[in-house]
Amino acid sequence: MSVNLANKVLMHKRRKTLIAAACITAILVYALHADLFHIYILRDDNRGTILWNNNEAYLFMTIVRRGVRVSYAEYPWAALMEWFGAVRPPTDQRAFLYIIHATPLD
Repeated sequence: MSVNLANKVLMHKRRKTLIAAACITAILVYALHADLFHIYILRDDNRGTILWNNNEAYLFMTIVRRGVRVSYAEYPWAALMEWFGAVRPPTDQRAFLYIIHATPLD
């Protein structure tokens, strides 16, 4: 009878060890995956000014592209904070200026 009880206790310990090892492995795989793969969030802001006279017109277009790089693990927190209005500063920002010169057709 004590042999059966000892076997049950040993099987229970093995099962607990296996479950703990599986949980730790899953957490490590998720952490590695979340650290290696990132999400890029882009936002474009445009603004234009036009100057003209009787013979020609100039259109000045400013485009600012802002980007934020977050990991999968950070994304839910970043989305929640943005929903509350606490927007993260951009990790990358670029500005472009386009000038279009228009003249009448003769």
